[in-house]
This record gives sequence, structure tokens and C-alpha cells, in this order.
Amino acid sequence: DGFSKIGSYTGNGSSDGPFVYTGFKPAWIIVKNIDNSSNTHWGIFDNARDTNNPNTARVLANLSNVESTTDSNWSFNFYSNGFKPTASSLQANSNGDNYIYMAFAEDPVKYSNAVATLGDGNEFIQDGNYPEDNFKTVLWTGTGNTNYIPVGHNPDLVWIKSRSVQDSHQIYDTIRGNQSGIFSNLDNNESIYTDGRFAFSNNGFTVDTTNSGYNQNNATYVAWTWKAAGSDNTYNILENGTVTSDASASTLGLDTGTITPIKVSANRDNGFSMMNFTGTGTAGDTVPHGLSKPPEFVIAKQYSGADENWFTWHKDYGLSGGEYQYIKLNSTDTPSTFNNQAVWNTVAPSSSLFTLNGGASPNRSGNEHIYYSWHSVPGYSKIGSYVGNGSTNGPTIYLGFEAAFIMTKPTTVSDNWSIWDNKRDPGNPNDQILVPNTNNVETSNNFGRYDININKDNFQILRTDGQINGNNQTYIYMAFAHR
Repeated sequence: DGFSKIGSYTGNGSSDGPFVYTGFKPAWIIVKNIDNSSNTHWGIFDNARDTNNPNTARVLANLSNVESTTDSNWSFNFYSNGFKPTASSLQANSNGDNYIYMAFAEDPVKYSNAVATLGDGNEFIQDGNYPEDNFKTVLWTGTGNTNYIPVGHNPDLVWIKSRSVQDSHQIYDTIRGNQSGIFSNLDNNESIYTDGRFAFSNNGFTVDTTNSGYNQNNATYVAWTWKAAGSDNTYNILENGTVTSDASASTLGLDTGTITPIKVSANRDNGFSMMNFTGTGTAGDTVPHGLSKPPEFVIAKQYSGADENWFTWHKDYGLSGGEYQYIKLNSTDTPSTFNNQAVWNTVAPSSSLFTLNGGASPNRSGNEHIYYSWHSVPGYSKIGSYVGNGSTNGPTIYLGFEAAFIMTKPTTVSDNWSIWDNKRDPGNPNDQILVPNTNNVETSNNFGRYDININKDNFQILRTDGQINGNNQTYIYMAFAHR
């Protein structure tokens, strides 16, 4: 690990080929199509003859030809933890064809398991930007007194759950501020506290209360934390390792919708943004989300005015009657369209904008709404779906990394959301789930009914419970990398 990788990939026939995870930045790769022997060759690429992306300096191992840098049939991008073909040819990336490869690392110590990516997908970040600098699970035991919880990065979104005491999930973000909590298992609007029970701190956060939801003496807790772009100003975008902040939305290109957000904190490098706005109730209105790619999973909450359910959008929920469907985070529901009201309208999120509905939350007029949005980032996060088989040898879901966090929800049958992580249960099988739509304590040792294995580049379902693996049932998931 971290030095060499031998494997295979399947082509998709596009100029944006499949990301091939290696766990390091390649210095040298050799690739061969094994499904089509007609005029296909062994292609060799390295980082000495071509130091830029796309790498086009190919040598053919099976021929005596000189090097070519202009053959459009061959090109690859090298990332900090893998590579990607960027030609749609038979040689490197024919749709459905299988390819074998061998790769060696440029610098195993420096690049092993770093985050590859982001932004436009043609760049990578190096020199210490690791998954745990962007997402991390932390554990603590309550003290009943001021309790600083170190994270290791400055979190912008903190989702807290008591593990041993029955209490609601508590969610805080740097857009709404230190004392403003919302609860994933309830439809309640925002609770603004004055007792100092939660505060964002340098490289972590502080809980200062005896409340059972945060810091009851000897109770155990978990927090899942995400880094956006901070809150130095009203509008903040992190891209290519640099944060740009301004009091004006137009300066950062965040005034392109019919609604201008109140605040934005968007990390285009790790595919996560937070944005709030005041609803208009007007169908077809648009609002920027701050990312540079379309979100694939969105969690939205009206947090002022009347109590209102949470709404989620996932790229695999699909449409009903031409309308994009939703699932409530605080329920066991399957996808629906809100009594024929188009909650998400009929337009999927674009690379810059959400298109909103005309009345129902999450765009009710005069009320404030918060949107948390993610898209997949190779080697760091993956958003997708799988189909259960009802077997103890359940489906294996390829991620391209070892997961630190996995959240799932069945979409074809009514049942709970589930969250696993690698801190509460660091071994396999992992069966210690928490349920976002209930205030239940941590579920473990339930005869293994929620067992999964978290493997080097995938996770596998090991049980038949309908919450995670009903036969022919569909499940959505979101996962983040460990390291």
C-alpha cells in the first residue's frame, strides 16, 4: 500500500473517464485493453516525460516506435491518489471495455491517501490536504462542565448525537451561528440558546452544559464534522486551497440567481457548501449554492416561522410526474412529491443554481432556509445507490477509499436512515448505527442485524434487515473517506 497498485478498470467512453483509485499519486503507469485485441497496445506514461495534466507522452511497450505526445487516443490525468483516462478511445477508455494497469507511486510518504480532485476535476490538491482535514468523526465523554472537543480542522458543520442517552440529534453551522441548533429527528424550527451550550472554537468546538444532548456527565457522544470555507465574511468560497471572502455576493459570483443568499460558505475542493436564504414562494426562482459542480445530495430545512419537515434531494431519487422527488430526513418515508407540489420544481440542481418550488418548504415565503449540499469527490467522498439482495453475503459498494462515515436510506420501502462510522466501531463487522430520524441511543449487538464490513475501497452489507438490505430494494448512500 502506498507504493504500487495492480488492478483493472472499465471504460466509460467519455473524455471524463473513470477515476482509478491507487492510494497515491502515480509516477508511472502501464495500461492495456484486455477485451479488444484489434490494434490495442500497452501504453506507458510517467511524470518525468510529461509533468502536466493531461499526460499525453506515451510509449508503447509492445512496439519500437518513438514517443508520441500528440496521439489523441491516449491521455491520462494523474491525481494525488489515482489517475483517470481523459480520452474516449479504444486504447484507454472504450465504453464497457476492461483495462488492466500497474502503477507505482511518485512519493509514497507525501502523497499516500491525499485528496484528489476537485473543482473542475482536472486539478489535485497536495501537501497535506487529507480527508480528515475536511471530514472527521470525533468522540467524547460528557463532563457537565466546559468541555473543548478537538477536531483537527475548523469545522463549519457539526452534527452531534448522544450515544448513551436518548436525546435529539443537534446540528450547528457557522452560517446560523454558535447558539442556533436544529434537530434532524424533529420538524422544530431553530432553537436559539443563551446558555453557551455550544460554540465553534479553533480546530474544534466547545460544549458547556449539563444537557443530555451534549455534555451530561459520563454520557458518551459523537460528532460528525465537515469543513466548508469558514465564516470570515458574509460570502466565503474555498477553491484550489485558497479562501476568498467578501461582503458582496456579486464579488464571488453569488448573485446569479433571482434570490441572493443571506450567507454562503462553500468548499469547492471537497464538494460541500452551506447556504441560507429567505424564501419567496415563487415557482422557478433560483438561488446559488456556491459549488462548481451540481450537488448530488442536499439536506434542506426551514428554520424560522412555523415548524416544518426536513427535505432531502438525492441524484438517485428520480422523478414522479416530471417532478423531482424528496425524502424527509426526519421520517421513514419513501420518495414523494409533496401532494403534487414540486418541492424541487422540475429542474435538477445545476453547477451553480438551485431551482425552487412555488410555495411549499423549502422555499416558503418570508421564512429562512438552510441548505447543506454535497457532490462526490474521487478519493474523498461518494454519493450513490445500491440494490439489496436480502442475503448475508450482501452487495459490495465500491467507493475508491476506506470509509470513515456511511449514511444510508431505503427508497423503495419505508424504513429508517442509518449512520455508521469508524470511530464508534473501528473493527469489522461494524454494527453500531445511529438513526438520524429518531432520538434513539446507539444501536449495537442487535444480533448483528446492521452488520457491514468497511473495507479498503468499499463497504459490504452483511445482513438481511430491510433497513439496509431488503431483496431488490434500493438504497441511497453518502460516504466520506477515512484517510
